[in-house]
Amino acid sequence: MRLIAATTVATLLMFGQAFAAGGGPMGGSMGGGSSDDSDVRPPSPDSIAKSNYNRGVKAIEKAKKLEAEAAGATDEAKRNKAEDKAQKNFAEARDYFLTAVDARSDMYQAWNYIGYAHRKLGNYDAALAAYDQALKYSPAYGEAIEYRAEAYLALDRIDDAKNAYLILFRDARPLAAQLMTAMQKWIELRRRDSKGLSTAELDAFAKWVDERAAISQTAKALGISDSTASSWK
Repeated sequence: MRLIAATTVATLLMFGQAFAAGGGPMGGSMGGGSSDDSDVRPPSPDSIAKSNYNRGVKAIEKAKKLEAEAAGATDEAKRNKAEDKAQKNFAEARDYFLTAVDARSDMYQAWNYIGYAHRKLGNYDAALAAYDQALKYSPAYGEAIEYRAEAYLALDRIDDAKNAYLILFRDARPLAAQLMTAMQKWIELRRRDSKGLSTAELDAFAKWVDERAAISQTAKALGISDSTASSWK
C-alpha cells in the first residue's frame, strides 16, 4: 500500500510540474494562447494605403513600358496587343490607388494617380474629379496641376489649360515645359482632326502657345527663376 501511495504521489507531482510549465497532459505546447492572440492585429489604414499605393505605382510603370512598346511596334497585331495590356495595367493601377484612398482619404499622391489612370483609360471626367481631390489635400501639388491640364486639353478646355500653364510657369518650370509639349502635340492633333473646334480658336491658341514658348526660352536664357516668373504672365 505504501508503494502504491508513493507512486500515486510521484505521478501527481509529475503532472503538476507539466501544467506549471505550460504544457498539456502530454507535456506539449497547446499553442494559440491568449498572449499570442493579442499580438495578431489587422494592418493599419496607413500600411494598407502605402502597400496598395506601391502596387499601383508598379502597375503604372508596367503600363508605361507597354505604351512605349506599342508606340514602337511596326506590326499592327503586336501594337494592339501591347495597347490592350497597357490598358489592363492602368485599370489595375487605378484599383490599387482606389483601395489606398479608401484606407487613407488624404493620400493626395494616390488621388493624382487615380486621375492619371482614368485619363489614360479615356475617363476624363473621372480623371478631373480625382485631380481635384488631390489638389484639395495639396493645393500646390504641381503634378496634379499638370496632369489635370492634359485632361483639360483632351476635353478642349483651352482656357483652363492655359491657366494651369501660367501657374506651373511661375511655380514649377519643368512641369510647365511638360505641359507646353502636351499643348503643342494637341495642336498638331487638332490640325488633323479639329473635332468641332473652329479654325479661329485653334489659330488663337497656337499663337498663344508660340508666344509662351518664346517667353520660356527667353526666361531660360536670362536665368529667371520660378520665383520671379510671375511677372512674365
